[in-house]
Amino acid sequence: MGVIFVNRFWGNLSKFSILIVAVLFVIYSVGLIIEQPKDKYLFEIKMKELLGNHLEIINSINKAEVQNSSFELPKNSNNIKQVINLLEKDGWAFKGEGIGIDTYCLGVNNRINIITPIWGGSYDLKGRRLNINNYSIYIVSYSYNKWGDDLCE
Repeated sequence: MGVIFVNRFWGNLSKFSILIVAVLFVIYSVGLIIEQPKDKYLFEIKMKELLGNHLEIINSINKAEVQNSSFELPKNSNNIKQVINLLEKDGWAFKGEGIGIDTYCLGVNNRINIITPIWGGSYDLKGRRLNINNYSIYIVSYSYNKWGDDLCE
């Protein structure tokens, strides 16, 4: 009787072990499939390297396919010029200016808006309004869209 119990126990344990190994293999394989896009700009890393680790970046959404991130800089600092110089060095193209918003693109998937809030509202290249009430800051806004950005086409 004891031998039968031990054989069943080890037999079930072996089946359970095989199942666990198979599940772990599938989880590992899926992890390899979902990787970061190669054309996605390393916004947070680049900006913290430039402006320091104390920089507070707000990630509204940060997924492999879509990212929206931003940070604020005081208007009385020289940092916004450093950001623009870095964008130019990294190959970003100036797409144009709206009212209080300068747009830069890196390919068709990456966009950075440098927003200078002004009284009466700021508008992007397509006339879309941003409602910002703090006029003493610059806002640097990054977006990545795997399927392309309409301002960068």
